[in-house]
Order: sequence, then C-alpha cells, then structure tokens
Amino acid sequence: MTYNLFVIGIAGASGSGKTYLMQKIKNKLEESYFTYDNNIETISCDDYYYENDTLNKDLPSSLELSLLVKHITMLKNGETVEIPEYNFITQKRVYNKNKVIDGYKIKVLIVEGLFVLYDEKIRNILNLKLFTHLDEDITLARRIDRDTRERNKTYANVIHEYQSFVKPAFISIIKPSMIHADMIISTSETTDDIVYLDVIIQYIKCKL
Repeated sequence: MTYNLFVIGIAGASGSGKTYLMQKIKNKLEESYFTYDNNIETISCDDYYYENDTLNKDLPSSLELSLLVKHITMLKNGETVEIPEYNFITQKRVYNKNKVIDGYKIKVLIVEGLFVLYDEKIRNILNLKLFTHLDEDITLARRIDRDTRERNKTYANVIHEYQSFVKPAFISIIKPSMIHADMIISTSETTDDIVYLDVIIQYIKCKL
C-alpha cells in the first residue's frame, strides 16, 4: 500500500542555498498548514556519501544514491527508515536513533542535494522539483565560509577543490539538471522569500 507522502526535491550548486530553502519550506508549512508535529521530515544527500576520503565528492559516484532511492521509496510505502549521518571530518557514516523516520506518520518529505535532479530514479519519485540558482561568486564565498568553519579546511584547500572539482561538476552535471526543475529559485539576500514560498506552499496544499 502506498501512502499519501508528498516528496520535494531541491538541487543546485554547492553553496546555492539548498539547505536554507529546505528549512524555509519546512518552517512555512509548519506555520501555515500543519498544526501538529512530525508531519514534515528532511533528508540531505550529503549523508549518503561513501566512506572514502579519496573520492571526488562532486561526482554522483561518490554517493550511494541507490540507498537514498530505496529509503525514499520505503517512506512512500509507509515504512520506517533509519537515516545515516555523514561526518565530513572523520569521513564516516554513522547512524543516530534520533534520525528515524516513520513513513506512515509524515505527510511531506524534503530531500536536498547536488544530484537530486540529475539522478533519474530520484526524479521519478519526486512530486515537486526545485533548483536553487545563484551567482557563482556568491556560492564560492558561501562555500569558503562553511568549509573553513565546519569542515576543518583551509582557504587554500577550498579554492583548490572548487577549481579542480566543484566548478567543473557544476558546469557538466549539476547545471544541466536544472532543465528538470518545476521551479528555479534564487536564494540571494535580495530575493523576497515570501513570494516563492507562498507559491510552493499553495501548490503543496492543493496536492494534499
């Protein structure tokens, strides 16, 4: 039996605001539509990286996307799934009992990641496909800030990775997947969140 689970996918470049948009949608749904807890859950594709620090993390092959597809499908079927958590410093995947999702209880699942719209099997199980698009200089600045603060990297490390892996992957893999998006959204500081959030929320309400 398949349950009425609405799945949103958010793709975009590194530093383009995927996690920010995911949280904004979750908060807005909780404020304006759902009046009790545990109706909305989120999954980050980052938690599905393989445990190998030699891999280029800006290629789809660095992620166990087949496991992500399996987990989303299980949730759509009302099953319970234990979601992994990936530690970028230790390069290990761990399981936390706090990240157990019961597909029977939730109404909306939001999945964000670089390759959410690139992978056909993921696209096929999404009900709404979003792509965050931002100026490349801004995404680089955001990546430098995040990686030096949270992932124990130096400024030189971040620039090297960006030039060698991040930008080429965005141009050849991630950006072309934008064609599959239902909506393309800017998450710049000058964008009015209210406008696009209202459109997204109203669409979800109609479908549910």
